[in-house]
Amino acid sequence: MLKEAPAPGVIAGYETLTLLGSGQYGDVYLVKRKRDGQQFAAKLSNQAGGNRIHLQQAKQEAELLSQMQHPNITQYVEVVGDGAKLTIIMEYASGGDLDSYLITRQER
Repeated sequence: MLKEAPAPGVIAGYETLTLLGSGQYGDVYLVKRKRDGQQFAAKLSNQAGGNRIHLQQAKQEAELLSQMQHPNITQYVEVVGDGAKLTIIMEYASGGDLDSYLITRQER
């Protein structure tokens, strides 16, 4: 069952469009930046809010992503958050997730 998008205004400066996927550490939503309409993927960490270790891990992930520059890695854009909860904004890759791609390739 698909989760509903978070309430409007949950991600400052972005409009949440739809859920792209969920994992152990959070959910990824398709969002649209309000100032220019550009679409991005927003990773909302559902672990960061109540646990300092998970918050630190989310900060480290954002720091590492901000340093990576490679054509095969979705690009980091920014981090949005209030200190207790972080959202990593990244380039949106419309082709789907890596698992689906690899499964499709193996079936050929």
